[in-house]
Amino acid sequence: MHENPFFDTFNAKHKTDAEIAGSFVSPPNALERLIAKGHTVLSGPRGSGKTTLLKMLTLPALQKWGGDEAASLKQKIDFVSVFVAADRSWHGQLNGLTKDVPDESAAELLGMSAFTTHIFKAITATFIDWENLPQAEGQFYSNLVTKLDSRKERDICVHLADLWLLKPRAYTFAETRAALSQRLAQIGILRNQLKFGNSPLSNEDNKYLFVDYREGMRGAADIHNHVSGLETRRWSFLFDEMEVAPSFVQESLFSDLRGEVDKLKINYKLALAPFNKNFRSSFDDRGASHTHDYSHIDLSFARKENGYDFSRRLCNLMLLQAGINAEVETMLGTSYFAFEDDDAVDQNSAVKKYSSTKPLGRIFQSLSEKDASFQAYLNLRGIDLSNIEELDEKSAAKTLRKVRNIVVLREYFSRPSKAGLQIEQLNSRSRKSYILYSGNPSMLALTEGNPRSLINLFAPLVAEYKQLEGKQTVSGARQADEIQKAIRVMRSLLKTVPHRSRKYQGRGLLPFLDAIGSALHRGLMSTKFSDQPPLSFRVDHGVNADDLSAIGKALNIGALVYVPDQDSEDILSNVVGNRFRLNYLLAAHYKLPLSLDREISLTTLLSPQTGNRQAKLDFSDEN
Repeated sequence: MHENPFFDTFNAKHKTDAEIAGSFVSPPNALERLIAKGHTVLSGPRGSGKTTLLKMLTLPALQKWGGDEAASLKQKIDFVSVFVAADRSWHGQLNGLTKDVPDESAAELLGMSAFTTHIFKAITATFIDWENLPQAEGQFYSNLVTKLDSRKERDICVHLADLWLLKPRAYTFAETRAALSQRLAQIGILRNQLKFGNSPLSNEDNKYLFVDYREGMRGAADIHNHVSGLETRRWSFLFDEMEVAPSFVQESLFSDLRGEVDKLKINYKLALAPFNKNFRSSFDDRGASHTHDYSHIDLSFARKENGYDFSRRLCNLMLLQAGINAEVETMLGTSYFAFEDDDAVDQNSAVKKYSSTKPLGRIFQSLSEKDASFQAYLNLRGIDLSNIEELDEKSAAKTLRKVRNIVVLREYFSRPSKAGLQIEQLNSRSRKSYILYSGNPSMLALTEGNPRSLINLFAPLVAEYKQLEGKQTVSGARQADEIQKAIRVMRSLLKTVPHRSRKYQGRGLLPFLDAIGSALHRGLMSTKFSDQPPLSFRVDHGVNADDLSAIGKALNIGALVYVPDQDSEDILSNVVGNRFRLNYLLAAHYKLPLSLDREISLTTLLSPQTGNRQAKLDFSDEN
């Protein structure tokens, strides 16, 4: 087990403010964009750092964040934040109301009241946090919060009690929060009464059910601003994990982006999974525009290069906090794959790595000897592997470098031909080791720039590197073991996610994703060598409803990654017509290159005719 306490807890909602700040690395420009004025929608799959980013906007976390980057960003903070945590237990209670309460409108009323009460509790908890901050003098927040004496605290609580229809035992923040907890218990009693046939909602004592969260938020901001003498102070409300909230809660918040709240004083920062069917349908006929009503920050990296810097910085922080003065490249060594050639000393040095005396050249030579279609590919382009030094750099870029990763995989996962004869049909062979995907930058690519995935994969390697005292790289075999463990964890998770299709019952999303992965692998290993095999797919109109639902679920878990045709600027509410690829960890399981290459329609990819043309492969958990 690794010894670094900052990385012991992978889920940010279980971390303290100090732990969040101590292990924080911002994805490219994400925090700077998040602190900008206006509503923001933050999207990404599970583990992508949405909760961490939102919590980093709170004053206690910012106060504990150090470093050069922190100092410059703190000076840009001109607002206060309220973090509204998404607790799956209370979201489950809200969703359960529709089952327990026969009257749909009554269930929604109770649900919205419970949601409103949780917002008010978050506001009160924030006020308490502010009182526990160090003295503001000299701090970046000196013009954002002021210390309140007991009279001012009482004044705020009296006004909040009137606004929220509360009766706290004393007018303090602590007692106000306790009264809100009691209100949640009362809502539970009302739910049970309705469940068993009583209708107490119209009772005078239950008027609080009709308190509007928008007015409650706006009023709380006005009250605290006025008493604090900070009349123009701006507020951000940070709503985490909105995908687990009931649809009526989501739709209400999404519609607020159109201007139901005062944008000059109050902004929303909403964290969502990449796919949300309620998002677009929540707006009026005009719709909300990401260019006018909100900005969108996408924490998934469809193209792996965009996530390298973030992943590298997070890994280097893990090494530093483990007491290791080294960088991730030194720990991992060089990958079998390459995503760009090293800088050449002269124009021919990059070409020479493909000569028969070099490891890469021997791989090319081996494939050409057993794969007639690859040899034909080389012949067509005038490539003679036995005389590679004669090839100019421009030709190498167009041919050898372009197909490097495809050749490595095709050679590694194909059987040698019998009697040394070159054959038209390659036979796939099973190799259980993932050593081919070890090294840098492959290991970084496998994590998708996802902090939770990265920490899970790299923490044991950092611990081993520390035992080696940084004197040698962690072996490829050891890295392969951790890749295999990570794949097993992901596949186990995918088994628990239900697929509506009867054909796939009992194994969740796995059979559907296995069908995609094996079809893509067959395309890579099929009879004819291709320098652009399909490694991504576009969802066409021929896909059935059950599989469309499965794609949305796989996207939110992170098993699939959305590949926008242009820069991603919106939340997906419909997967049809869009392009996707497999998560690179799953790509390794299906023996695929870590790249996009060309796309294919999903119905064509999964058609029986496509499968019959190619060898049948088994990607079960035992493989």
